[in-house]
Amino acid sequence: MKLNIQVELEWLDEEGNIDEEVQHQIISGVKQAISKDCLNLVEKKTQKAIDDGMNSAIKIMQDKVSEFFDNWLKTEATITDKYGDKVEEGSLKDIIKRQFNNAMNEKVDQNGSPSSYGSRYTRLEFVTGKKVKEVVSDYLSSYGKDIDKTIKTNIEQGIKSRVSDKFAEMVIGYAKQDHLNQKAIENNKN
Repeated sequence: MKLNIQVELEWLDEEGNIDEEVQHQIISGVKQAISKDCLNLVEKKTQKAIDDGMNSAIKIMQDKVSEFFDNWLKTEATITDKYGDKVEEGSLKDIIKRQFNNAMNEKVDQNGSPSSYGSRYTRLEFVTGKKVKEVVSDYLSSYGKDIDKTIKTNIEQGIKSRVSDKFAEMVIGYAKQDHLNQKAIENNKN
């Protein structure tokens, strides 16, 4: 352990001894440094113990909740209709599975509402088909934007190229004509 201690002697009373005051300041500084180091060490150990205790408690609670739900799902139950006649019987887990399967296999209309008339899809087909259509639509939309951008860029480049070519032909034509006119003027002068 390394200690840095500063001693400040601002005043000494008439009876004060400088050696005693320095010794007192050093002892106080050492006590303070050791207390601070001990406090930090205790704080770290306490925090680790608290964290370990919390993690352990959370794990125990998770295990208890999981055990509770496992036991609850194994509970046997009977579902009856409004007249008290038995409709379904089995563990809650099996009943939930059957209800879910029935819901996913139920016929629905084009809006996803349960319907026996004009139903072409099961709820599962409707949900997955709708999601697939959304994904494909998003993909084609971005792909279409890329195609539109590429076409626009190519058209703009083609127009610029043709305009610059025509402009160059025009300038060359005017230059040739100007050159011929200059020659004709020179010939007429001679």
